[in-house]
Amino acid sequence: MPRAKRALATADTNARLPPNKRQAKTKPAQEDKTSNDGGAKSAELTSVTTPAPLKHVNFCNPTTFDSDDEDDDDNSDDDDDDLTEPRFSRNAGGELQFRMPKRTSITVGEAQTLIAKALKDEADGKLVIKQAKQREQSDVKPVCGTATCKCGKPRSAEDTWPFFVTQESWAKTMELKQEQYKRDQDAFGLYIYNDFSGYGTREVIENALIGFNRIIFKDNVSPAEKWASVCALALFLQDDMSAFMMIDDGQGCEEIVNMIGTLILTALDMLREHDLMKPESSIENIGLIAALYIEFALGTWGAMTGDEVGWVLPVVKALDKAGIALPVDKGLRHITNTFLDETRANIEAKESEAEDSKASNMAAKPKKKSGAWKPADDYIYDERQWNKWDWKLEVR
Repeated sequence: MPRAKRALATADTNARLPPNKRQAKTKPAQEDKTSNDGGAKSAELTSVTTPAPLKHVNFCNPTTFDSDDEDDDDNSDDDDDDLTEPRFSRNAGGELQFRMPKRTSITVGEAQTLIAKALKDEADGKLVIKQAKQREQSDVKPVCGTATCKCGKPRSAEDTWPFFVTQESWAKTMELKQEQYKRDQDAFGLYIYNDFSGYGTREVIENALIGFNRIIFKDNVSPAEKWASVCALALFLQDDMSAFMMIDDGQGCEEIVNMIGTLILTALDMLREHDLMKPESSIENIGLIAALYIEFALGTWGAMTGDEVGWVLPVVKALDKAGIALPVDKGLRHITNTFLDETRANIEAKESEAEDSKASNMAAKPKKKSGAWKPADDYIYDERQWNKWDWKLEVR
């Protein structure tokens, strides 16, 4: 009976330990069998522990709302004042919709007459009605939130769509968006104070930074898992960050943006340490994710041009050094050849300035005097220099 109690206590203690510290329960017979099979089992174990290929999913262009496409202008409300006739269109379900000009009221009967006329004109080919279905059938320009939305769709080996992340990254992105929704006062019909939702978004970003800091130096976390957290934050930052930008703590926002830059630079260093910072890396979207962080710095925070977004230059420099290309002209607003040319010119100018400053400092540095030093040499500009204090000469 005492043995049973001791065994139960040992089992309970083992259960309370973290999974990585629990004692393995292996049978001696199995261990002997593994050790006497001539290494076949060890080879099989090695093949099992080899990481499986990463599974990727696509997502729609995260900066579509910034595009200046003519199709988007057709749906805008900016020209409602100039609209003199009803505007007809079809939604994703194929239903006919129309919008009347401002300051215009019609009866139900008049509306039914207009719709019937639009249907007849459409059938006769006299009225060009923009159909969302035609846009949905296009693989070049999918419509997010419709049947052709690529968000979360599995990626095939032959897929050439430029926007993709791993499934784990997408799941983490959805978690961040859900946490933001929980902190949105408008989502629940509440009003607490103006910056409540903005501080909620800020808390989500801070928690993402803390989570990355917890795992970045852990050896038992794979580089792919660490990179998934980086990808999730990059996608999350492509949403509307206006509430976060307009909170009453501007200096705190600048510090957070600076920390976001530190995160992406640290992640690139992590990939370099694991020999993954290269064009043929198993992490296939390094250039894309770096471009999304740059989009956040130059797009959402276009008014910020100080040190808080100074990390854009080191990011571009690190990618160029590794031979990783940014997705130029793939739909991202600020990632263009002009931007890259200007950024690389700024990098060269700063490096040249740093070299000139270093050379001038070396030239201005006084040469060491051998055996001729005296206390008066420590006086420069009426201030005593204490770096070469000799008490034997000063105190007699």
